[in-house]
Amino acid sequence: VFATSSELARLAVAAGEASEGSVRESMVAPLLRLRDDYLAAAGGIQAIIAGLDSLAAAAFKGQHPAPAAGPAQAAPERPHLKATRVQVEVKGSGFGDLLDFQEKLAALPGIARVSINAIDNERASLIVELESARTPG
Repeated sequence: VFATSSELARLAVAAGEASEGSVRESMVAPLLRLRDDYLAAAGGIQAIIAGLDSLAAAAFKGQHPAPAAGPAQAAPERPHLKATRVQVEVKGSGFGDLLDFQEKLAALPGIARVSINAIDNERASLIVELESARTPG
């Protein structure tokens, strides 16, 4: 079977178009699949975010802010019990202020000793021992 040059040219053009189309398809198809995978992953991530939002909203439902810290109220005095040690929580603007307060407190009459239980830059927890609590020794 012999073909003319025009028939061969037509077959070559048709084959070229077919191969060009298949090359284009072979390049685009994986990209489309990758895009679909990313869209599915993005949908999953959005579902996770929505779930976390609803959990966070439910966790804080019914929560109330802590009451504002005010001056400490003295405990009701019990005549049959006498305190020997008292823990005092104080706030200050730095270590120097807190240490000055400790020294002034220790100088008050009836105070045997003032010890630092905990301290940071803004507050301190002091243990105050009263004179009557001090044992001779």
